[in-house]
Amino acid sequence: MKTPFLLLFFLTPASLVMAQSARSNDFFYEIPEPPTSYTSANVVVRMIDGLAFRFYWATKGLREKDWNYAPGPDARTVAETLDHVYGMSQFVLRTVEPEYENSKDEKTMSNEEKRMKLLEVYRMTRQALIDMPDEKFSQLKIKLGGGKELPFWNHINGPIEDAVWHCGQFVSFRRASGNPLNKSVSMFTGKIRD
Repeated sequence: MKTPFLLLFFLTPASLVMAQSARSNDFFYEIPEPPTSYTSANVVVRMIDGLAFRFYWATKGLREKDWNYAPGPDARTVAETLDHVYGMSQFVLRTVEPEYENSKDEKTMSNEEKRMKLLEVYRMTRQALIDMPDEKFSQLKIKLGGGKELPFWNHINGPIEDAVWHCGQFVSFRRASGNPLNKSVSMFTGKIRD
């Protein structure tokens, strides 16, 4: 009977928070619960959720051979595509969180470290947007060089949809290199089938 007591002792609120933090890289293992209301920002949140879920599974368990795979000499490798998606995702985050700065150690990160960092960028973007009032969301502007600005629409049809496109490439390329996607992943439900 001492074991349950000891287990409860170790599962204090602080230890539960630490355990949850340790799993923060698994945040998109399944699609999170949807926002409670339909707003412009929350629709984008759900798009980010779907993208991050796809990215999570499209890149989970990639081997060095998979990261180095390219379908031909003129094509990007999976690792090079990861760099591209990472840059686009940071671009979107900087629009909703202008204080965000790119990691200083990007050049020295392993592919898996960059994958985890990218999942964190998606989580930060989600957090910044969730329940953002329409008035504030409609004021978001993409800042470009020379003082040029574009509306958030360009992020939707640009980097966000482009990243979804590249998730399809990750899945296709990993299959071609002999490491297919987990068949239990359901894109429709955002869950893992039993």
